[in-house]
Amino acid sequence: MNHATLKLRSTGFTFVELLIAMMLAVFMMFGLYTILQNAKDASTAQTNLSQQTDNERYAMTLIGEVVQSAGYFTAPQVNTASAVFTPTAPFVTSGQAISGTTGGATGDTVTIRYYAYSADKIYNCDGSVTSAAAPQIYTNQFSVSAAGNQLMCSVNGGAAVALVDNVSKLGVLYGVRTNAGTPADTIDTYLTAAQMTPAYWLKVVSIQVTVTFVNTVNVNGQAAAIPVTRTIALMSAVGSV
Repeated sequence: MNHATLKLRSTGFTFVELLIAMMLAVFMMFGLYTILQNAKDASTAQTNLSQQTDNERYAMTLIGEVVQSAGYFTAPQVNTASAVFTPTAPFVTSGQAISGTTGGATGDTVTIRYYAYSADKIYNCDGSVTSAAAPQIYTNQFSVSAAGNQLMCSVNGGAAVALVDNVSKLGVLYGVRTNAGTPADTIDTYLTAAQMTPAYWLKVVSIQVTVTFVNTVNVNGQAAAIPVTRTIALMSAVGSV
């Protein structure tokens, strides 16, 4: 090989060399893209998981706060549950402060009421606080919207407002004393709303709420739905037990 040939070879790359360099560059860019995409997916999954956890915590805390107020009435020295809580749909008997329905595509509903005014500062399910100048009945109902997969809340029969997204079902069981031999203010069984009688509605000691959330993360074969259950003791008696 003469000097002229060496000089020609040293001035550039052959087509094969350029092709190899381009292939290496493509592989490197693909690897970098894969790393960045995985990082983005991980960040999105973490954000969704955090939001989902916040929704679960918020929903169960809100339901718990409201349900615990069932049967509350102000000035117990002059008022009684049977006198304050008269039979008004969906409440079928005097003194009843909690009611519900069973079944449906989105599960159950639960309705509670209490007798309060501004000084009591009891929170309703929509986040408002009892604000009436004189004591009055406040009715709160929880349900799930089939159209929007949302946990809904209605106060005093008003239009339902959305509280939490990605909720597919609400389940409610009522803890009551069905056996006369069971000590008062204790539970021997949990019943659905359909199994409750007028007498049982006056014996509710606690309720077991299950909110089923849509799994917005759903990676690595996880379940599409996440049920979260909480047992809530009522703050005051809802009737004669």
